[in-house]
Amino acid sequence: MNAFSPNIIDHILVILLGIVLPIYAVFSSQPAMKKLNYDTETKLAIYWGNSLSLWVMAIVVVLVWYFSGRDLLELGFRVPDFSNIVWVGLTILFCGGYLLDLWYQTSDPHRKLKLIDRFLKNTPFLPQNKRELSHFFIVAVSAGVCEEIIFRGYFIQYLMHFTGDTNTGVFIAILIPALIFAFSHFYQGWEAVLKIVVMALLFGYLFWVMQSLWWLIILHTLLDIVGGILAVKLLPSQETLITDDSEE
Repeated sequence: MNAFSPNIIDHILVILLGIVLPIYAVFSSQPAMKKLNYDTETKLAIYWGNSLSLWVMAIVVVLVWYFSGRDLLELGFRVPDFSNIVWVGLTILFCGGYLLDLWYQTSDPHRKLKLIDRFLKNTPFLPQNKRELSHFFIVAVSAGVCEEIIFRGYFIQYLMHFTGDTNTGVFIAILIPALIFAFSHFYQGWEAVLKIVVMALLFGYLFWVMQSLWWLIILHTLLDIVGGILAVKLLPSQETLITDDSEE
């Protein structure tokens, strides 16, 4: 993987996407969103609005890359390199770890109730019925594609210009976007942030090994889809919440 030589537009874009927007999201927009009344129509508006924002940011990254005279294959749009068997182990580690954690969180009734409470408190926008889930799939695909382009394809290669391609340099270039990515999900709580850091580090290393974003996009999308399905299975429907409130 050849780290590109960034220009002034790259510097501005990285500051905007990697510093300004995450800070704004964590300290302004995300707290405001938690105060909303999350009926179905509000959730659908958020799904489509969030998806549109992700695509705008990703398209800007791709356009800056392309009009700076760089090969789009170098951004991560090449066919994955499956020759290094490490990708198999990392994929099994990721999927196995996720499923094991899911089993741990849901196998005990007390832990399951705590998980539901965290969902309702930290991520009240998650789908609670089939209609919401069908629109949530758009968010899953958008996040899978756009966040991988930004946080793995673009940020890692930008940072490698400064860190170099030594083992330490690659680790730093993978670590910083992982921390930014996890910070931008701070609304999910500290436990989720720590898990996201691990996931982002693993994804960053997969990007380095496979020289491609496609496998990461698939994994990321499937992860978000499973999360949406899990929310529908675990969370009470809007009708149940309305009935409970009226009884009180």
